Amino acid sequence: MNTAITKAQFLALIDRTVDPSYIEPLKTGNGYELIQGYAAIMERVSLSADRLDTCCFIRTAPAGSYSTVPVQFYRQNALAGVVTILAGTIVSYPIGNRQFVTQQDAPFAVNDLETPFVIAQAVAQGYEWNVLGQQTAADGEVIPGQIDTLERLQEDPPYGDPTVQVRNIDPATGGTPDSLDALGSD
Repeated sequence: MNTAITKAQFLALIDRTVDPSYIEPLKTGNGYELIQGYAAIMERVSLSADRLDTCCFIRTAPAGSYSTVPVQFYRQNALAGVVTILAGTIVSYPIGNRQFVTQQDAPFAVNDLETPFVIAQAVAQGYEWNVLGQQTAADGEVIPGQIDTLERLQEDPPYGDPTVQVRNIDPATGGTPDSLDALGSD
């Protein structure tokens, strides 16, 4: 259906409905970040309502799909030399135990501190596997992506570099629940 209302639309609504003598000083001083936070919350509520509306009817219900995300492996130094992170390595966003499995090998060359990005696929279908990527806060602080845990690291050579870590810059996208089959079985 795609009728979810965005944060920008909620902020525009506030600009139209709230007295300008109240809202304008907040934009230049302190306090507007609270209104932006409320707008972000309402965006999530609107998205949830839109997804519920979409998933409840056979005509609009999605068939399930797995979320995918580009992930990158990195290390602090290159003392371990050539190491390959093998496809099948399990990485996760630990809150809610949202696991992803890498689909390709990710090689570290002799002096590399990071691998090329490789695709990881969620282990289950659903919206909850669409996790956030790296974001920049209003004050310029960089907030890292949500995938930051190695659940099962597979390397060649085995235990080649135990200091390897994982990150995602882009968000995980494409995950939808299998609502169509669920409605069909009802």
